[in-house]
Amino acid sequence: MSQELVASMCVPLPEEIRRLVEAGYLQEARESLEWKLKGELPEMLRRRFQCEIERLGRMTRNHEAREEDMLKEFLQAFPNASPDDFRTLEMEGKISFLFVNGEKRYFKRAVRTLIRDSEVRRRFGLPVSPENPELDGMIREAKEKGSVSRRIALELAIGPEEASFVPDTYRAWLPVPISCAQQSEISVEAGDARLSGEDAPLRTVFWEKQLMRPERFTARVDYRSTIQYTDPMDTRSGLVYPRESAPGEADLKEDGVVIRFTPFLRELCRQVMQGTRSDVERAWKAYEYVTTHVRYSFVRDYFLLEDLGEFCAVNLRGDCGLQAILFIELCRLAGVPARWQSGLCVEDGEVGHHDWAMFWSDRKGWLFADCSFGGSAWRCGAVDRHRFYFGNIDPQRMAANRVCFAPMDPPAQRIRHDPFDNQGGELERDCLERGMDCQDIFRDARLILCES
Repeated sequence: MSQELVASMCVPLPEEIRRLVEAGYLQEARESLEWKLKGELPEMLRRRFQCEIERLGRMTRNHEAREEDMLKEFLQAFPNASPDDFRTLEMEGKISFLFVNGEKRYFKRAVRTLIRDSEVRRRFGLPVSPENPELDGMIREAKEKGSVSRRIALELAIGPEEASFVPDTYRAWLPVPISCAQQSEISVEAGDARLSGEDAPLRTVFWEKQLMRPERFTARVDYRSTIQYTDPMDTRSGLVYPRESAPGEADLKEDGVVIRFTPFLRELCRQVMQGTRSDVERAWKAYEYVTTHVRYSFVRDYFLLEDLGEFCAVNLRGDCGLQAILFIELCRLAGVPARWQSGLCVEDGEVGHHDWAMFWSDRKGWLFADCSFGGSAWRCGAVDRHRFYFGNIDPQRMAANRVCFAPMDPPAQRIRHDPFDNQGGELERDCLERGMDCQDIFRDARLILCES
């Protein structure tokens, strides 16, 4: 039922409620929705109203900073900047905000996004280097040897935070590696947890347990990640990843929830694809457009965005997942099969969340595209690295999901913290009508081993 509620987000809200939400009168919007739910409604609209009530409860989670605090943080990060520069960046759409009862509240990670933006760094005199020793060394190895392989071991954990713990029955899910083009030799140690199959669209280990005191649910995963270097423009034929399943109907169509072919995206695709003749040319045009036009930006929870790909295309900003979705949409609209992958990324010994995509080449089969890594390379002037991430990825990641907006196994009973993806795991407890707040959940991903 929770997935059906989220799927109803494609239904528009009544005009008077949308106005309340956009103006930040969230309590009034909630009361109006609750009043409407007492009447007779089409089932899809009823689910939409129920979904919106949940979204209203989360609306300010990522937008907590007041203007004076955000300006102070900005000036500390960019000593050469002024308050007028802050206003300019806000008008350029580079500082996200929303209204709460008429007052601006700013996205708490706005300055962290600006610090990562090469153009903003140059504007205010901070250094920008095209070099990334770890990734550049990996790319050289891939080109010299034809492939790069890493054996990776991670320890993942999730559980209730001690400060907010309540004795109850808890259900926990953690992401684990799928069997896919680049991953093999997979081992999962998670005690008596329920383990979904290697071909699951969203693979997890699952526990359900009565807890009388705070406890961590932990899993250790061990696997090999191997990428084959390829140049998609090379005219020689041969499947690069023969283990990956052949493209199907689902790799070309919209799903109505995440992948949506809106009129704007159709027109954008028409413009981007002008003059292309082959599937690889069309995929390259999609990659080139996203990496050179969309700047990387942390964004609020996907559950609070109504159309992920179009949001990215209209605002020309987005994180790795939004960029991957926009790439997939442009490819599919142009007749190029494209798929989703997501999970974890290991960079400089740190484990973080990451999303990327795959596209189909008639000559070479399934290949990778990482628009966020490629875009970062392009903005700092790393031409070779930008080119590498069209057709290739690095092996230092864990793919756990092959479909965006897939149900977990078993399905969650509440709306998940992230209904679209699963990178940090999910936790819910019995005696709550809605999902647990993210600050009440402990999550951890620790690198144990990463070696050739």
